Amino acid sequence: MFRNLIKFYLFACCLISVKLTSQPLPLNLYWAGKTDSALIVANTISAKPKAFAASYLANAYDFLAEYNLEQGHFENNKKFIRALFSLNNHTSIDSALFFARFANYYHCNMMWDSVAYFCSKAIKAYAHNLYKPQENTVNARYYSYIGNAARCTKYRNANYLDSAVLLCDNHTFLKALHYRRYATFNSDLLNIPEKEWKFKKNVVLYKNTTAILNRAEALATKIYPNKKSSLHGAIYKIWSLVVMDRGQVDESLQLVNKTKEALIDKGAVLNYADYSGISTFEATTNMNLYYKSQQLDYLYKNEKSLLDVVPIWGKFYKKENEYQINGFDDEYNLNPFQKLLAVYFELYQNTKNKIYLSKAFSLIEFIKNKRTAFDLAVLNKDYSKALDSIEKLCKLKRCSVVNYFVTHSPAIVLAIVSLPDTTFMLNCLPTPNYNPRDNINNIYEIGVIKNDDYNFKKLNYIMYRAYFSKIDTILQKRKIKKVVIISDGFLNALNFDILQTDSAKFISMTHSALFSKYKFSYAISARSVVNNNQDLIQYTHLNILAPVYNSTSYPRLIFGEKLVNTLNTLYATTNLNNISKTIIFKENQLVQFIGHVKSSYLQNEQFLILNDSTAISNYEFRNQNVSGSSYLLNGCQSGIGRNVKFDRVNNFSNVLLKQKAYSVISSVWPIDDKENAEFQEKFYFFLAVGLSSSDALQKAKHYFAQHNYPVSMWGAYIYYGNDFYLSPKKTPNTLLYLVLISFSISILILVLIKAKLKKAKSL
Repeated sequence: MFRNLIKFYLFACCLISVKLTSQPLPLNLYWAGKTDSALIVANTISAKPKAFAASYLANAYDFLAEYNLEQGHFENNKKFIRALFSLNNHTSIDSALFFARFANYYHCNMMWDSVAYFCSKAIKAYAHNLYKPQENTVNARYYSYIGNAARCTKYRNANYLDSAVLLCDNHTFLKALHYRRYATFNSDLLNIPEKEWKFKKNVVLYKNTTAILNRAEALATKIYPNKKSSLHGAIYKIWSLVVMDRGQVDESLQLVNKTKEALIDKGAVLNYADYSGISTFEATTNMNLYYKSQQLDYLYKNEKSLLDVVPIWGKFYKKENEYQINGFDDEYNLNPFQKLLAVYFELYQNTKNKIYLSKAFSLIEFIKNKRTAFDLAVLNKDYSKALDSIEKLCKLKRCSVVNYFVTHSPAIVLAIVSLPDTTFMLNCLPTPNYNPRDNINNIYEIGVIKNDDYNFKKLNYIMYRAYFSKIDTILQKRKIKKVVIISDGFLNALNFDILQTDSAKFISMTHSALFSKYKFSYAISARSVVNNNQDLIQYTHLNILAPVYNSTSYPRLIFGEKLVNTLNTLYATTNLNNISKTIIFKENQLVQFIGHVKSSYLQNEQFLILNDSTAISNYEFRNQNVSGSSYLLNGCQSGIGRNVKFDRVNNFSNVLLKQKAYSVISSVWPIDDKENAEFQEKFYFFLAVGLSSSDALQKAKHYFAQHNYPVSMWGAYIYYGNDFYLSPKKTPNTLLYLVLISFSISILILVLIKAKLKKAKSL
């Protein structure tokens, strides 16, 4: 029976193989304009890789990489590029094309250092190919990819695109594709201030670019006469951007409509990414028209069109989830929610109608809790009850909850501020044209922090002005000292403790730091703030994970080891080093990690390093329930991660709290072994005398600040979640013994005195 099944399987594979080899391969179908057919064939081949020759599999992977790139699925694009490269012979042209495509992938993710690195490798690999006869199509694709990728690096060169176009003269589809990339290449140079259009070179470049787009459209129409194609949509999309740069708003909006029309064929959207992208571009245009005219009709129109595109964006995002990608960047602003939040903010400002506050709050919660069901009923639901819960919490704890969300186009630092008796929404930026600082996750460079100089103080003053000064004024009037920050992904690494209320040189950083006014704690969403408002946990046991490093890769933490000895004397402890690492995933435990952390705002994953070959990834927590557990992560930059714009932040703090952790203490910059041990010893001392965890952290910061320790020593730590208590070891009550001894001595002395007096009387 089993042998018959094998024979049947092999026979079926042969039939499929014969059928597929009797028709054009996926790439050929794609370039002939038959994308749907190409996708079916490629999926069939890739589903049974062992049933087909390497050449057929390579062609399928090549097409799937190309298809996913054009569909905006960049991570999947990378996956199939890797799969393709694993099959070929690694000739110089294979390697050059592989590196060029990887450079293009990193360009899509705006990771410029990686773009430059792979551009360099591609150019070096292609140098071995210059004098070898090769198929024009392969060379054309290399030049097209390297030209597109090199746009923002020192390798930028229009000749790459010229070569790409010339080498595929007889290939209509590829020529149209290369022309579109050429126009995209030029569009970077056309995004200029209005005053620079007076220069002839810019006008000439604009005319050349529109001529290139006309050629691309004509070629695409030869393949798709009805002008319904993803290729047409991509051409019209870049065309609308170029025309907008020239200031021709009406013509740009007409091209927006042409883009949408091209991307819908027989009721189906051909490219979810491009449709979402052009819709958010249209929303940007309407917002700009609103800012100029102050006509609310533009806002109402935007709300409707953005809500209409939410399901389309949802289908794009669902496809991303199918491939279980660790994270993806919404850098091309496909996500309609930023624009929608800007609309709700402006409507709230103009009408004072709290329904828009409620909608904004609902949408922020939708995003921060990473809901995957794109239900418009959820987005339109009145969240006044949830807002009431936050206000009640503020009243109970005499605190404020500040829920941040940063939008970039337009630039708004949105804050929904809840107080004991009200909630309101404001834009924190000091002026309408103020641009928030980019790359906030990378501002705390250790060299700058260590110096504690005027520039670092000034930087924190600028950030105070951008993110907290307006809120500070309100809280000071209300005399509120406790603030819960629900951070946005963009503000992930921002430590509000050290934001400066004064920029003057002669006032010390500590004196003008916000932590002298407020006690800050952090949360990942409003829902987590309400849900975690429960009875304080009293831990009686401390689990310590403190690896001893013996390699040159990770320096030994001598002072960390001494800290462990101190903790062993203060508390009931368990050393987790020699136990299976899965024990860290348990519920209802307190875990102290003292070790190296591999973390970066550019990385998809962060790691707690156990040794040279073993680490605990933040993604290992994703399917765990760590309810009731608290984590103290004392390692370099354990609190930062990649800012993934729809997924929010993928750092340990966010991942753990999403898995129901009770609290997390982490750091937002590199910390020194000796300084960290000294800080933690003081923190645990305050815990031992009965302070709650957040109070102990705050007290430790104040102690070192008042004793003139540099900010680099105590300013890295931030507190997420609820308070807990930790019981010290039960030791004999020394004070009671002292009292008893003193009392006994006093009795003895009295007896002796009485005896002497009695003796004296008898004499």
